[in-house]
Amino acid sequence: MRRLLPLCLLAVLAFTGCSNLSMVKDASERTKEVIETTTQPKAAAFERLLRWTTQTYNSANTVVQRADAESGTIVISALTDVQRAPAVTVTRRYNLTMDVRDNRIRFTYVVGESTEAFGVMRGELNEMMANFDRLRASALAAVNTTDSF
Repeated sequence: MRRLLPLCLLAVLAFTGCSNLSMVKDASERTKEVIETTTQPKAAAFERLLRWTTQTYNSANTVVQRADAESGTIVISALTDVQRAPAVTVTRRYNLTMDVRDNRIRFTYVVGESTEAFGVMRGELNEMMANFDRLRASALAAVNTTDSF
């Protein structure tokens, strides 16, 4: 019985750790959309989001795929590193679309498909969605910040 206890504990730890290694098969799980309200009119919010983009990304010219002031749309395609397993980091692509209207912004975040045989793992997706929440909060704070020129 004493020999069986460590084996059972090891099995429990192994199975609970594997839940983050399951593949995400449904494309809709890789997409998150949030609509936020703001006090800014469309033009001001758009301009502040462009400024936020240049401050957030090392090379805004590389990541911004589209910036159309008339439609109020900014599309970013970027890479980020996520941890797949202890001591294993992979690079994942994501797209962030910001659709600006008067007093509201729709943020759409899409985790890119993996070109690897393993696909996108559940733990990676969770980390990417947490990254989206941080980016969205940062962008919204930049939009709502009062300029002090």
